Amino acid sequence: MARVYTGEVDVGEVLLKEGHALPYVPGPEAKAKRLATWCPKGN
Repeated sequence: MARVYTGEVDVGEVLLKEGHALPYVPGPEAKAKRLATWCPKGN
């Protein structure tokens, strides 16, 4: 795992808060949910 900071700001936390990222959860069901969020069928 890695954390990216710009100054004192955790970039990942900002992305999560603003809705540009999802928290990582392991497992096939969580992966399917991530894929459905970022790669919806028909788009």
